[in-house]
Amino acid sequence: MGTPAGTLTEIRELKAEISGLRTDLQRFVERANQQHVDAVLGGIRKEYAGAFADQQIGSAKADLSLRMVEDCPMKTTCYGAFTEFLENSARHIAEGTVSEELIQSYREKMAALRKKGRKEECSTCFTELGRLFENQVGLMQTLGIYRKKNETDTDFSGVPDDAVVRDLLEPVASPPRFQILKALSTGTRT
Repeated sequence: MGTPAGTLTEIRELKAEISGLRTDLQRFVERANQQHVDAVLGGIRKEYAGAFADQQIGSAKADLSLRMVEDCPMKTTCYGAFTEFLENSARHIAEGTVSEELIQSYREKMAALRKKGRKEECSTCFTELGRLFENQVGLMQTLGIYRKKNETDTDFSGVPDDAVVRDLLEPVASPPRFQILKALSTGTRT
């Protein structure tokens, strides 16, 4: 004797429902884990941002002392202006969020400072200032408090639907490919 067709249909529906619940539960756990990791990283950023900024300034002052033109009569004045510039920009590390506009305003301030330096030797010192500032920007990116606009703002509104499906969705449509992408999203893998 066989199982009635209605019972088989109900069993299939129950299996599909259980599978869907498992998927939902797995997504919930993954989101909860990510939220926990984000909260922990946020706490670490808050707690140690001042130390990162202080270390950055200390390192920048030492590098400026070593790499600025030694026999320049303006060295002391420029050193003071450069350290003030770097201290002001480093304080944003502790604030938690840095915008593209803020970074651009510092680059403009650096260009304005550069216009004041008219000697040929000034390029050595301003190159060092630029390098140290970009190090700060790199630290801000590493800490996740600064992201360039092109890193976060992706607009797909002008992309045709068929191109999105063909170029983005179909390549990851199989479960193994999608699992590979999920694994890679948490870090590099061999």
